[in-house]
Amino acid sequence: MYDDLSSVINDLVQWDSSPNRKLIHEIIDAFEDSLAMKKRKKDRRKQWSKSSIQGCVE
Repeated sequence: MYDDLSSVINDLVQWDSSPNRKLIHEIIDAFEDSLAMKKRKKDRRKQWSKSSIQGCVE
């Protein structure tokens, strides 16, 4: 995506000076929250699956 560090820094400066900075952060936070929720669900399913298999074997 980026060829060099100066491009990254330039984008970050523009982002931080954006009038929509707060909204951008809220959107990113909501997206990260949804990823974390999906991961917790997946981990719970995996844990449930393991416990079900162990219960059948024992």
